[in-house]
Amino acid sequence: MVASKSPKAAKVAPRYTERVMGAMSQIQRETHKHAIRTASIHARVQKMAQERKEKLGPHWKTFVTKAIGVLTEEGILEKDHGAYALSLSGKKIIATARRALDLPSNSQDMTIEQEVDLWKQVLRTPIATPTRKRLRNSRVPAGDDSDDELVELPSSPIKGRKRARTSSAAASHRPVREPTREPPSPLTELEESMENVLVPCYAGYRQCPPRQSRSFIDQLSKQPTPAPTEMELHDDITDEPAYIELPASADNYSATAVESLKEELAKAESAVVALSRELRDLREQRTTLDSELARTRRRADANAAEKVMLEAQLAADVPRTDDADLLPRSPILRAREDAVELNAKLAVLRDAAEALKPQMDALDSALAERISIQTVLEEQLAAAKKEAEDMRLKVGVFETSTRQLRTEIESKAAQLSEREAELGGELTAKAGAMSALESRNAELAASLNEARSKMIEAEAARSCLADRFSEAELRNSSFQATIDELRLAEGRAVASIEQLSAESVKQLGIRDETVAALKSELLTAQEATRVQAAQAEETLTALTRQLAHTQASHAALESTLAVTNEKSRSELEAASAKSADVSAKLEEAVKRLGEVETRLHIAGRKHTSEIADKDVILTTLNDTLVSARADVQDMVQKLAQADRDRGQLHADVVQIKGDLQAEMANTRDIAAELESERAKRAQAETSLNEVRELREADVATIGALQDKFARLKDAQMELWVQFELARPSGQPVLPPASSSSLVIWLLLICASVDLS
Repeated sequence: MVASKSPKAAKVAPRYTERVMGAMSQIQRETHKHAIRTASIHARVQKMAQERKEKLGPHWKTFVTKAIGVLTEEGILEKDHGAYALSLSGKKIIATARRALDLPSNSQDMTIEQEVDLWKQVLRTPIATPTRKRLRNSRVPAGDDSDDELVELPSSPIKGRKRARTSSAAASHRPVREPTREPPSPLTELEESMENVLVPCYAGYRQCPPRQSRSFIDQLSKQPTPAPTEMELHDDITDEPAYIELPASADNYSATAVESLKEELAKAESAVVALSRELRDLREQRTTLDSELARTRRRADANAAEKVMLEAQLAADVPRTDDADLLPRSPILRAREDAVELNAKLAVLRDAAEALKPQMDALDSALAERISIQTVLEEQLAAAKKEAEDMRLKVGVFETSTRQLRTEIESKAAQLSEREAELGGELTAKAGAMSALESRNAELAASLNEARSKMIEAEAARSCLADRFSEAELRNSSFQATIDELRLAEGRAVASIEQLSAESVKQLGIRDETVAALKSELLTAQEATRVQAAQAEETLTALTRQLAHTQASHAALESTLAVTNEKSRSELEAASAKSADVSAKLEEAVKRLGEVETRLHIAGRKHTSEIADKDVILTTLNDTLVSARADVQDMVQKLAQADRDRGQLHADVVQIKGDLQAEMANTRDIAAELESERAKRAQAETSLNEVRELREADVATIGALQDKFARLKDAQMELWVQFELARPSGQPVLPPASSSSLVIWLLLICASVDLS
């Protein structure tokens, strides 16, 4: 089998780390932002490469991201809410590299080569971490405490980078000085207790980290200074302070109270900012005083070392002779010169202490003023906390009312859903009823149209029959007139016959002629009567045919007319013989026609009443249909209104839910702000306690220094008095001649140096 070898992970070239540092420097210089996101760094690296006409690889974004991770691991960068910013140690390294390369403080005055050299120097510089100061043994000489300074160690060195040489390694090559015994001093315990502390690494007061919106964050958050690399000391005075965002609208509390609370919180924030700046100035002044005190201590240590050397020389010279007068003059002269020099140094130290006293008084007054301001701020913070508690109670009441409103809305929504379901069922039932009514209305309309058409046909037939009956009556009237004329003619003929019969006796001869004439006339009349009867028969036949035609629609009328026709025919056939029977039969026919007319009138009235009833039913149906349509339209409108109400209620529910979520978010923000205010208060109290402790320590140190200076002054005055008393008049000031007096004199000088 062939051994497989996994590819090694690609190393991040220092070139990409330099690109990242340059990109962050340019972005901070242009935008004055504290934290920069990865996308902005990628875009600026690409832009810088295009400006410098450099070619990036296909995976340059991956390498840039890895370079950011490497810089974060080394402590040069720090992650801040998804973005990256320069850490405090990174800023110190950049400042050290600028001083080492003698580059201008303004990055805009540097060339590209100088900027590249700067980032190379920064990436080669290890990161310093503070260590605890080692306790100095009181029996070790003061000059050997140079190893107790801070040791700079790299936090996470990269492979290939050289480890910085520490001061302890350098101290190992120094010659070890033999410790000498010295008498214990009353200040030894004080010095050891003062040295048994962590040496702070002062790098100026921490700036307020500006956000993306150019506002400040917590002044006492104890976070590393996140200001840009090129920002000056007071570049942040134009930044806007951070305001606590409170809910802008609520139903149960006034907006004026919220605005006043915002103003008070803004004033408190500005006061905290001012107090923080003043505390920063005080800390800087304290740092300066600490540095001066350290220099004074170093001078004292040097003087102590010289004292130890003089004691050693004195211890080496004293055993050689028992007589102080036989000692050589040169060591005594040197000791006297050293004493004069030490007195001069003591005077300088006294002057320095006197010069520092007004500053300490000023610091005390400033600290008292800051304490009063801090008290006022604490009172304001307590008031703001109380208002926040009130606001929280109001928010709780608002949440309770909101929950009740939500419950009511849900119940109303359920009722509306049930009502909507009921309306839907009713609408469905109404729609079915309306469709049934419409179908019934259509059937009734069709039957009504058919009845109207039949009624129109019956009316037309009735009018036609009435016309024909009128014609028949006219003809019957004419026939009756003809029959009357014939009766009159027959009567005249009978009268004539009787007259002729009476005269026949007289005129027998003429009777035959007259009888023949009368017979001819009678025959003519009978013939005319027959012709008229034939015409009447033809007329009756036509009437019979017409009546037979009308029998299809009116059965009763047809039968009656048929009987009347037959009777009329029989009467007309017997008219020539029996005119009386014809008249009676005609009268009976007239009566029968009257009955038929009565029946027709009754049938017409029944038909009219049926039509009226149908019209009433149709009108009722139309009214019912109109009412049903109105009900359906009303139901449709109600359903549409219900839909609109439902939509409005749904919108109200959505809006109330949004308001509730906003209020809950505001409540959470208020709770977070309250927690942050509590943390700020705790940090402020911690800082105040630290300031008070520092003040007490400074007051104790000043009191100790004053006591030391007083004792030193008294010892010096006693020493000079002894010298004046022991010195003969006219002789220069010299130490006592005896060895014991000389030792006492030197010990007093050493004690004075220790006091300084």
